[in-house]
Amino acid sequence: MNVVSTARLLAVLAAIAAAVWLVATPPAVHAGKRATNADVAQQLSLSDVYIAPEMHSRPYVHAGDAQRLTQATTDSAHRGVPMKVGIISHYPRTVHSPTDAADKLRNYMDFSGVLILVTPSGIGISSDQLSGKDIAAIERAVGPRCKVEATDCAISAIHRAVPRVLAIQAEANRNAGVFWVVSVGLFGLVVLVLVLWTRRKRAAIVSSAPGAHPTPSGR
Repeated sequence: MNVVSTARLLAVLAAIAAAVWLVATPPAVHAGKRATNADVAQQLSLSDVYIAPEMHSRPYVHAGDAQRLTQATTDSAHRGVPMKVGIISHYPRTVHSPTDAADKLRNYMDFSGVLILVTPSGIGISSDQLSGKDIAAIERAVGPRCKVEATDCAISAIHRAVPRVLAIQAEANRNAGVFWVVSVGLFGLVVLVLVLWTRRKRAAIVSSAPGAHPTPSGR
């Protein structure tokens, strides 16, 4: 094999290797590419955890963080609280706050559960299972940690959000149980009143019918 043939073979092999890499690697995680809003939405629609590619080169994210977050979101789902976490470099300029960014993304994905977005500038949480007051309290509690450790911040938020969601669900179930007990009780009372009223009405009709009270015959 001459030098030209060898060079061509090496070029072909390099092209094949590049093609395999492009196919096997999701578009949003190619090294050096900054994640767009579409990347974040797409990746979080496919997975419960997403770390933007540009974050891997920062001390803000460490090796093994994806596994820790995956374990945390899996545990949350097993407890009945769907959870998604995104660690990104920035929020879109069109949003008013980190919470607004999380709200817009969760609504876009039509996701029912808790969505947590973390950047060095702060945390944004959105949920259809938590009140605005609950979300604000969690964001305040974990906010300082979010500026230095993304994964610890997100996991701390998960640990605060899950018990609160479960408490709200338990309260809703109790309220539903009380509602049905009261409803069944009221229904039974109405039925009893109707039965008694029907009996009295029937007795009154019978007593007023001709011949219901025969008079004594004369001698």
